[in-house]
Amino acid sequence: MNDTIYRGMRDLVYVALGKTAYSNSSEYLELKKHFRYPGEVLERMEQYGYSSNDDYISAMEVVLWMKETLSAKQMEEMFVGTQLEDFVKRTKEKAGDNLYLLYELYLYEKSSREQILTSVSKTPLETTAGFLDWMTSNRLFGAADYSLALAKDIVLSMDGELKALNRLDAVKDADLFIHLIKFAFRLVCHDSRFKSDEDYKRLGLTGLLVALKDLYSEPVGRSSKKVLEQMGFSEMDILNLNCGIWLIKDQTPYTYNSIIKWWRLKKRWFQSLFVQKEEITIKPVIEKMIEKEMPRKIDGENLTREFYLEGFSAEIPVIQNSYLLFDLLTRRLDGSGNASHNSMGNVLKWRNICKNHDLSVMGDVLWLKGLMAYLNPQGVSFNIYISTGADRNKQIYAEVIKDCENLEEKQEVLKEIFQKDVKEFIYQHPGFFRTGFLDPLFISGFLDMDRYYKENSCDAAKYLRNMEYPFQLAFLQRFCEDRNWQFTSEEAEFLKTAVKDSWMVSLAYANKSTDTCFQRFSTEEKKLLLGLVCELCVRIPYICRLDLLMAGLIANTETRFILGEKTAQEWYRILKQRDFGYQDSLDRDFLSAEAYKKIQKQKEEQKEKERQDREAREVEIRKASLEVKLQGLTIKEAAKVFAGKVPSFVFLDRERTLALLEVYKEHFEDKEIFTDKKVICKLMKFFLDCYENNYITKPVLMNKLGLLKED
Repeated sequence: MNDTIYRGMRDLVYVALGKTAYSNSSEYLELKKHFRYPGEVLERMEQYGYSSNDDYISAMEVVLWMKETLSAKQMEEMFVGTQLEDFVKRTKEKAGDNLYLLYELYLYEKSSREQILTSVSKTPLETTAGFLDWMTSNRLFGAADYSLALAKDIVLSMDGELKALNRLDAVKDADLFIHLIKFAFRLVCHDSRFKSDEDYKRLGLTGLLVALKDLYSEPVGRSSKKVLEQMGFSEMDILNLNCGIWLIKDQTPYTYNSIIKWWRLKKRWFQSLFVQKEEITIKPVIEKMIEKEMPRKIDGENLTREFYLEGFSAEIPVIQNSYLLFDLLTRRLDGSGNASHNSMGNVLKWRNICKNHDLSVMGDVLWLKGLMAYLNPQGVSFNIYISTGADRNKQIYAEVIKDCENLEEKQEVLKEIFQKDVKEFIYQHPGFFRTGFLDPLFISGFLDMDRYYKENSCDAAKYLRNMEYPFQLAFLQRFCEDRNWQFTSEEAEFLKTAVKDSWMVSLAYANKSTDTCFQRFSTEEKKLLLGLVCELCVRIPYICRLDLLMAGLIANTETRFILGEKTAQEWYRILKQRDFGYQDSLDRDFLSAEAYKKIQKQKEEQKEKERQDREAREVEIRKASLEVKLQGLTIKEAAKVFAGKVPSFVFLDRERTLALLEVYKEHFEDKEIFTDKKVICKLMKFFLDCYENNYITKPVLMNKLGLLKED
C-alpha cells in the first residue's frame, strides 16, 4: 500500500470538510504540492508518478471509505465533473487479475464475484492468502458482510489447496501460513454462522479452519492438533505454526494476550528446536528470545534463559545445534566485560542438559574441539580485555581438566584445543580447583611448587595454608633457607599470607583450635614444621605473637609431644617469667590436675592473706580516727559520739564494724554506761546486729547489753 496516497488523500478530505487539524501531516503536505482536492488526485495521480497497482489500491480504498462515510452532497463536493467515474474506469482497465483491485471494484459496484473467483484460480496460493488476510483486516469500512460472503466462496474454491497445506514448509512458507491463519481466525470469529454452515461441513473444511484459527488464538488443543496431524503436519510443524513463525517474522499472535500461555508455548517450541534432526538457521530469533526479559515469574522462574531450559534434558542430534545451545546456555547476558551472575554456573549444567556431548577429552574430542572453535572464531583467549568470552573459556577449560583422568597423557590434546598449556592454566587460575584436586598433581610431580610461586605467588601462598604434605614443607624450608631468611617486602608478604591463616597458627593460644594435620609428616618433619613457623613469627611482623604461639603449642597434646617435654617445660617457664597474659588458662591446660590444684590453692591462700592485710590496715585507720574524736570526753559524751558512728547495716561495712568493736573494748569494756534512751537504742541495735552477723558471741552480747543504763 502507498501511505502517501491513502493517508494524504484522506487528510485532503478532512481538510475539505473543515477539519484543519489534519493539514500538518507529512502525507497531506506531500500531496498538497500537486493536488488541491481529492478529485484532482484521482484525475492527475499518474501525471505525478502515482501509477502502480499499490497506488490505485490505496486511492480506491479512500474512495470506498468516502462512499461509506460521506453524505451524497459531500461526495459531490469532492469531485469535479466525471473525475470519479473516469478513475473507476481506469481502475477496471488496470485491475486484470489483481485480487485487491477486483475486490475493491466488487465492493464499490456490488457486482458479481465471478471475476474474482476466476482470478483466484489463476493466482498463486501465497498471493491469495495475503489477499484474504488483507480483505478481512477491517481496513475497509462497511464491507464486512460482503467480505465474509466473498471469503466463503474463495475458501470453497480453494479446498483442494487448503487440504494439501502439509506439503508446504511451515518455516520457509511462513508468510503464507501467517496470512491463512489470521484470515481463518477472523473468518471463524466474525461469522456467527460458520460452525453450522453446511457448505464448509460438506467439504470437510470446518475442522481445518478451526484448527488454523486455534494456531493464532491459543496453544493448540487436542482436537485441533489431531486435525492437523491427520492432514500430515508433524508435531514440530504444529509448534512452528502455533509459535515459531510468529517469532521468526516478529509478529504477535492473539495468544500473546495470555502471557503465561504464550511463554509456556515459546518454551515448548524452543526446546523442540534442539531435538530435531535439522540444523537451526534462525539463530538471531533465538538470541532475541533469550535476551527478552520475562514479564513476571512463571513456573517458579523469573530469568528468561533458565525458564526456557528448565526441565530440558535430551540428546541433541545435530552438532551445530548443540554448539548453539551451549552458547546460549553459557553466554553473558548483562552486556558487560564480566560474566553475569547466571552464566558461569551454567557450564556445570551442560552435563544434565545434553546427554550425548560431554565437556571432556575422555570421549568425543572432536566435538569439544569444534565447540571451542564455534565459541571463539578468532581463537581461544583467556584475557577479558581481548575476548568477551574469556571467563566462559576459563570455566570450560577448568571443567575439562577436572574431568580428565590422566592430565599428563592428555596435556598435548588439551593444549591443541584450548591453545594454552594445562599446567600454566592451573597455576594462573587455581580458583577453579579444590586443594583435593591439586594435591595429587603436586605429589606426582606433574605440578611444581616453585613454578606455581613464580606464576602466581598470591594463590600459591593461599595453597600453602593447608600445610598437609611434605612437598609443601620442603618448598617452605627451601624458600627460607635459599634466601638465608632475608626477605624482600613481596616475599615477606607471601610468607605472611601463607602462614598467618594456616592451621599451624590457628593453634596459637586464644584461637581455641586443636585440629592438626600432621598425619603425613615424619617425626623430624613435624619438628621442622613447628620450628619454621615459630621462626617466621619472629622474623615477620603481624603473623602471630610468639608468646601466644608458644603457649598454644605446649598446651596442645600432640605438638607438646613433638616438641619434647624438656622444651615444653622450658617454654612454660619462660612464659611464666614474662607474665603471660593467659597464664591461669595455660596452667590449667599445661599442668597436671594435681599441680594445677596446688597452684590454685596457693593463689587462693595468698589472695586471702592480702585481703586480711588490707582489712587490718583499714581497721587501724578507722580506729585511730575514732579514738581522736573520743579523746578527752566523759563516758557519757564518748558513748554518744560512738553511737553516732555505728553503721546502719554491719554486714555492708566490715572494716568499720571491726574498728568500732575494738574501740568499744578499749574505752567502754566492763563499764556501766549511763546515757539517754536514744543512744541506748542505737547501741543495743548495733550489738544485736553484730551478734546476728557473728562478730560477737552471745555472752559478750549479754554483757554489753547489761552495762547499758538509762540516765
